Amino acid sequence: NGFGLVRPLPRSGALMHWRDAGSDLLVVADDEANQLAVYDAADGRLLQRLGPSAVGNVAALAQRDGRLFVVDDDGTRNELKLPQLKTVASSAH
Repeated sequence: NGFGLVRPLPRSGALMHWRDAGSDLLVVADDEANQLAVYDAADGRLLQRLGPSAVGNVAALAQRDGRLFVVDDDGTRNELKLPQLKTVASSAH
């Protein structure tokens, strides 16, 4: 229930493992392409790619209390609902 923050190094990606009762996902942030790739952790199958129009610019990933946030360079947070892979909220700071 703590706050986890993953900040990719320039020209690299960040990886977050998301597991709940019904899903086991790997979320990979590509800061160069400003997109997220979501994979099935069990078989490595690509489930979906989410680009800047869905998640903004990918500066960091944060996970808190069962929620996943994509943090933009300007501090905007986009909350993703997993495993549905939908943006459910956005908050600019």
